[in-house]
Amino acid sequence: MASVRRQCRGLVVGPGGVVARPLYKFFSVGQVEDMRGRRLAEARVLEATEKLDGAMLFGVWAGEGWELWSKGGLSKVAEEAMQWVYGEGAAEVGDLLGLLEVVEAMGCTTVFKWVGRQARVKVKEREARLVLLQVRRKVSGGYVEYGLRRDMAEVHGVAVVGSRDDLVGCSFGEALERVRQEEGRKEGVVVRLEDGQMVKIKTKWWLGAKQYEYRRWRSEEHRDKEKERRRKKVVKMQVQELRAVVVGLPGGVSPQVVLGLWGGAKKGGGVLR
Repeated sequence: MASVRRQCRGLVVGPGGVVARPLYKFFSVGQVEDMRGRRLAEARVLEATEKLDGAMLFGVWAGEGWELWSKGGLSKVAEEAMQWVYGEGAAEVGDLLGLLEVVEAMGCTTVFKWVGRQARVKVKEREARLVLLQVRRKVSGGYVEYGLRRDMAEVHGVAVVGSRDDLVGCSFGEALERVRQEEGRKEGVVVRLEDGQMVKIKTKWWLGAKQYEYRRWRSEEHRDKEKERRRKKVVKMQVQELRAVVVGLPGGVSPQVVLGLWGGAKKGGGVLR
């Protein structure tokens, strides 16, 4: 069931079938049981691309025009990205609509990473960018190979994620060792293995780097509202840096069971005593 839930992330289905199929939920090495390095060590790397720090977005035909959605649909971050694409970023995205049309005709979904000062990140970016990550087949869930994705992006003037050809053909264990030791302010890579699994490999720098929060304010009123919303979340202890991580428990344990391990703990704003 876990694998089915992962495949459902962001999946959009309509009366005619699959409307959009972005990237499934995948993890960093060691983050979940089936992503342990020892289990993957001998698997061969079929594709490797740079891991970008930002928000995943994908193209959705909404009946009267194209929209960019996040895994939560037309969410707040998706709306902000749309405003950027049709506003100050219009000159930067090339023939985005043309790319979306071509990919749709192939029966695929166009998947992007929106990079820049609009989210909580560790890799600082001076300017916002919309970068093509993947082109995924709606029905089979397969992926269009990197060379074709790169060519389509170049034809339409759309930025495309960089490839790490030096890792292709390596065992996962070899790729893990190389990436972990890389220097510089890089997040890491995403590898796709021969069996179709995708795994994130983070650099040691990224794992130890401080997280920042950047926003592109649409107006002074927007900035003030967001600051007030952030203040309320801090008071309720609902921000990421105030969350606790519990290790050593089975993955299926419910939040209620975990909270029961500590007296006085409450969901969404309680204090552990």
